[in-house]
Amino acid sequence: MSAEEVLGQYADGFPEPVTESTLKRGRERFNIYCNVCHGQTGAADGTIVMRGFLKPPAFWEQPEDKKAHHSRGLKYQGAGDVALNDAPVGYLFHVITHGYGAMGTYSAQIPVADRWAIVAYIKALQE
Repeated sequence: MSAEEVLGQYADGFPEPVTESTLKRGRERFNIYCNVCHGQTGAADGTIVMRGFLKPPAFWEQPEDKKAHHSRGLKYQGAGDVALNDAPVGYLFHVITHGYGAMGTYSAQIPVADRWAIVAYIKALQE
């Protein structure tokens, strides 16, 4: 499968308009579910990382490691080195829903609308 085919299987837009309310909800949910691993800014420096657990990829380029922000999942699927800030929003939603690597699924804990709100907040962090 080519990189275009891998990336093409994921939604490249949000199902609803992203509003200030969406971003606020996304920040709330991110701080509850994601912060512990990914850190408050998405730099992959959450509490569990500081305690020696596996470091997730950062959501944006990190100065000390040029590959720390690349998607392991997209690379495994054949898309090559894709920075998470270039990954389709549907991929981020998919990972929250189904998990990847050391990250478990959050489909039972986080409702669909909140998963999209978290993705919107992650995209805002990447700016």
